[in-house]
Amino acid sequence: MSAESTNQSRDIRLEVIVQEYLALAKGAGSKAEKLTNAFIKSIEAGYWRPGDRIPTEVSLAEALPLSLGTVQTVLRRLTDEGIIERRRGTGSRIADLSDKGRDVWFLRFLDRDTGQQAAVEVISFDIAETEEQGAWSRFLGQGSGYIRLDRSFLVAGKLGVIGRLYLAARRFRPLLDYDPTTFGKLHVRHVLQHRFNAPTLGVTHNIRVAQLDEDIAAGLGLDAGTFGLEMEVFCRTFRDEPLFYQKFAIPPSRRWINIRTPES
Repeated sequence: MSAESTNQSRDIRLEVIVQEYLALAKGAGSKAEKLTNAFIKSIEAGYWRPGDRIPTEVSLAEALPLSLGTVQTVLRRLTDEGIIERRRGTGSRIADLSDKGRDVWFLRFLDRDTGQQAAVEVISFDIAETEEQGAWSRFLGQGSGYIRLDRSFLVAGKLGVIGRLYLAARRFRPLLDYDPTTFGKLHVRHVLQHRFNAPTLGVTHNIRVAQLDEDIAAGLGLDAGTFGLEMEVFCRTFRDEPLFYQKFAIPPSRRWINIRTPES
C-alpha cells in the first residue's frame, strides 16, 4: 500500500471515530466514556485490524471537540484494557487479542482407559434466526432477534453431545449466509474474532446435572426424563459486553471430561 493510500485510510478511520463520538455526544456519560465507546465501535465495525497504528494524541485532539488531556485519558484506558498497545518510538497500535481471553477454557473428553484426548466430530449443523426467549435473551438483551446455531457432536464415535449457541441478530445476521459446515471446521470464537472483530475476552460457566429437555434427549436418542450434564457458557467481549450464549447437553457417560485453558 502506498503512503498516500495509507494516509487516506487513516483519515477515514479518524473520521469514523469522530462520527461515532458525535453520535454519542448528546447521551449520558463523560466525554472520556463516549470517546472510549466511539473508538471501540470503530473497531467492531471492522475499520481496524491487529497491528494497525492509530492516530496520534494530537491528531485525535485536533479532530475532536476534546482536550488533549481527555484523549490521553482514553488512550490510557484502552491500553489498560488491552485493546491498544503503546510503545515508545513506534506509536500506539491495535492489540492482537486472539490469545488474551480471560477465564476461557475448553472441555476435552478423555478415553477412560488410556487417558488420551478423544476425537470429536461435528456431525450435524443448523443455523437460523429466531425470536425465542430464554437465558440467552436475558444475557444478550432484547433486540431484533437472535441467531441460533445448533451442532451435534460425536465423541470417539460413540458419545453424542449437543451444543446450541445464540448471538444477537442485529450484529451477526451475516452468519446466516455462511456455509454451516464452516462451524465444523473453525471454532465459533475464531470466526467472531477474525471476521467480526469480536474477540472472546471473558467467560462464565454454569454446570449442573439435570433432566435433559425433551427435544435434546430425543436428539441424543435418549428417553424423556434422562438426566445428563448441562453446561451454559456466557461469553463477553470488549467492556465486558455480552457476545454469545452457549449451552451444551452431555448424556451420562463414564468418560472423564478434562477442563483446560487454550494454553494448556
